[in-house]
Amino acid sequence: MSPGVTHPWDPADHPDRRLTFEAIYEAFESRVYRFCMSQVRDPAVAEDITADTFVSAFRAQDRRAPDHELEQWIFHIARNKIVDHWRRDRRRRVLTTVFGQHADSGVRSIEGEAEVRSELRAAWAAMAQLNARDRQIVGLRVAGGLGFSEIGAIVNLNDDSARAAYVRALARVRQILAAEDGA
Repeated sequence: MSPGVTHPWDPADHPDRRLTFEAIYEAFESRVYRFCMSQVRDPAVAEDITADTFVSAFRAQDRRAPDHELEQWIFHIARNKIVDHWRRDRRRRVLTTVFGQHADSGVRSIEGEAEVRSELRAAWAAMAQLNARDRQIVGLRVAGGLGFSEIGAIVNLNDDSARAAYVRALARVRQILAAEDGA
C-alpha cells in the first residue's frame, strides 16, 4: 500500500461492497487516469480506459482475491485494459493498411495534443522508445504513484527488481532526452 493512501473499501467493514464503490472510484480515479495517460498519450483514450477499468472492477469486485490489495488490483486491471487497447489498435492499423486507408485518421485529438506542453511531448516520445514493461513501470510509479512493492506485484517482479528497472528506465529516458537536446 502506498504511504498516505487510505482505502475506503475493506470487506470486513463493509459487507455490501457495492455501497462503497463510489468511494473507491473517488480514491483512485485521478491516479488511474494519469497512469493511463502516461501509457496512451491521448486524453480521450485515457478517459475511456479509466472508465473501462472501473466498470471491470465493479463487475469483478466479488471475485477479487482477499489477499490482493485494492490499489494493486485496480492498477492491474488498468494495465490489462491498456494492453487490450494496444492490441486492438495494432489490429486496426493492420486492417486499415491492408484496405488502403490512412492508419492515423481520427485517432488523435488535435485539441488534446495542442494542450500538451512540448516538454511532456518530448518525455512521452522518449518513453515510447522504452520497452512496454519499462513504460508500465515508469507510468505506475510516476503517474500512478505506486510504491515498488505494488509495482512489483503488478508486473511480476520483486521490490528490488522493480526499483532497479525503474531507475534504468528513467536513466534511459534522460539519455534519450539529452541526445535530442544535443541534436
